[in-house]
Amino acid sequence: MPSSDNFSVLIPDGNNDISLFVVRCLSQIPNLKIHVMSEKSYAPIRFSRHITSFHVEKVDYNTEKHLDVICHYMKKTKADILLPVKFSMTRYLSHHFQKLSKQITITPITNINTFNIVNNKWLLAEFLKRHGFPHPDTILYCSEENYENSIQNLSFPVLVKPIFGDSGKGIYLFDDRSKLLSFLEANIDQSQQIIIQNCIRGIDIGCSVLCSDGKILAYTIQKGMASTGIKFSSLSEIDLIKKENVFKIIEKLMSILKWNGIAHIDMLYDEKENSAKIIEINPRYWASLMGSFSAGVNFPYLSCLAGLGFSFPKPDYYLDHFIVSGKATIKHAIKYYFKKSKIDFSWKKTSLKYGMADPLAELFLMLERHSQIYRKFILKK
Repeated sequence: MPSSDNFSVLIPDGNNDISLFVVRCLSQIPNLKIHVMSEKSYAPIRFSRHITSFHVEKVDYNTEKHLDVICHYMKKTKADILLPVKFSMTRYLSHHFQKLSKQITITPITNINTFNIVNNKWLLAEFLKRHGFPHPDTILYCSEENYENSIQNLSFPVLVKPIFGDSGKGIYLFDDRSKLLSFLEANIDQSQQIIIQNCIRGIDIGCSVLCSDGKILAYTIQKGMASTGIKFSSLSEIDLIKKENVFKIIEKLMSILKWNGIAHIDMLYDEKENSAKIIEINPRYWASLMGSFSAGVNFPYLSCLAGLGFSFPKPDYYLDHFIVSGKATIKHAIKYYFKKSKIDFSWKKTSLKYGMADPLAELFLMLERHSQIYRKFILKK
């Protein structure tokens, strides 16, 4: 029987960088055994010194055959629990949860109906409006016959967003009505489903949670301090903060959704109004995961404990500055060396600290991100 500090876990989707971050969080528990499945033979996670075994399987997520493959590797590795990382795998397991949960133990995952609401930006906007949560005004373009009249009710600037998607992909900003209409006429087919949403000017706030039947078991709140330089993408630096009014909103939201598992809620905070508006809910692990860990909350480990039935007190977390990206880390290190840094820089408060402790995997991660040759000829194998 597994104990709270001695069990084995199988990650079924070790293809991306966030899977590697999850492994690095789990590796801080000394007796854990970490097994990984991947579609890519040379995924960076394969070279992590923290994993016990690595298995390559190229199976279509849309088939039930993948369930058999997962169960096979759960038995082969003698894993006690399955921990999905990516959005696609989490949704797949949610869809097949009733069947799969009879055979193996899985970390908490929300039901497929709730999953589909938060995954669809229009359904989410309707849900938030129906339950009185603060959120940007939103219209659905494809179903609005009089969408030009609806646009008049929106205050500019506005954002055009695809209904499905994350990481800022496919999002466009428009400052006036004429440019928006020209873009829609030239680029958007009526069959495409998009939303048009007020662009809120405010501070990026993120709330990361682990829940069981709507009750928050663990959380951190972060404020964005610097972006990666790519519009609408992840942050390069964060401050871990506490805001009771933000937590109360998220606590109510998760309760109404009866949420199970992890999620990262993106919000924008207006300091003048002292209010936060919900932008979207991401039912997956997040790019700043190591920041949550550095602050004292090990989400992957706690998720495993919850799935295995172990109880634990809600962890507190440190209020601190954390540098997510390697590029920002190097920039601040140089400024610190020349005594020009505006922050209290420390290697211990950077993602690079954990990368340097796992050097070969970090090297392959850098190649994956920056080398076209690696991505084209090696990673695809």
